[in-house]
Amino acid sequence: MTTVYLHIGIPKTGTTSLQNFLLKNRENLLAQGILYPTSGITINPNFNCFQSGDHNLFWALDKECKAYDSNAGDWEDIHREIKTKKSDLSKVLISAEDFSTINDNRLSLLKEHLSRYNTKVIVYLRKQDDYFMSFYCEYIKICRYWDSPIKYIEDNKNFGDYYQLLKRWKKAFGKENIIVRVFDRTNLKGGLINDFLMATNLNLDELKLNFISKNKNVTPSIKLIKIMRFLNEFYRGRMHKSPMRLKKLYKQTVLSSGNPISSMVSNLPDSLISPELLTTQERIDLMKEFEESNRKVAQEYLGREDGKLFDSTPDNMT
Repeated sequence: MTTVYLHIGIPKTGTTSLQNFLLKNRENLLAQGILYPTSGITINPNFNCFQSGDHNLFWALDKECKAYDSNAGDWEDIHREIKTKKSDLSKVLISAEDFSTINDNRLSLLKEHLSRYNTKVIVYLRKQDDYFMSFYCEYIKICRYWDSPIKYIEDNKNFGDYYQLLKRWKKAFGKENIIVRVFDRTNLKGGLINDFLMATNLNLDELKLNFISKNKNVTPSIKLIKIMRFLNEFYRGRMHKSPMRLKKLYKQTVLSSGNPISSMVSNLPDSLISPELLTTQERIDLMKEFEESNRKVAQEYLGREDGKLFDSTPDNMT
């Protein structure tokens, strides 16, 4: 029986970089009997090329979803693609972080689609304070948010309960088929891609793979994020304007490499604008809220008797 490794994210754990790597090495992987399907991958209309993740497979679980693209392929196309190459396949890799937010109805449909395969679910977990702040910064950059970090966490706190997340996948596929990986510098000494290949029982040394260059996207400083939040609040929140013009402005100025505005804002005195989104105490308090959930994950899925899921904590980070 063909083994499908379903990578469900979570978001903000290097998923896009991993998907880009898999897509770039699709032919090399296929030569080794490993399929990264193109069914379910949409076309980027701006560049007339494939996106990197199998997001349409998630959207296809509810074809009324506005994001669903009938031309990008769905589960029937996946089955045909696998069947066509079945005699040469040992593994199939599917990746889309949207799966981590799946509801019970979609999860039931997904289980049905995957019932003909031996399915392994791979999930990367990131320390909740870093996870929420990474998402917060992303939403500020794309002009989708302008409230405080604390308000953002309160609005989205359920996404940080990893034990409840895994509980639903465990019920659908069995604990023995859930592969939990920890996304932090200590646990990813060989890098994310190498770690993922090990999780799928692939030997990096035996594969002739091309590694992509580092992401060239500019990561704004925290001080700059705070300025952008103020602009978002004024332009989007008070004036109720479309985000397109502001996003274009950001891309041309503060998000462009070597921009003098970015440098100027980043060099403002800390006494004028803090370089932190959350204080150390706020991070500690947040992590305490997930302490029990994280302990259960560490013990049940990773076999760590001490219940320690993450090696770094807010009070020992440098």
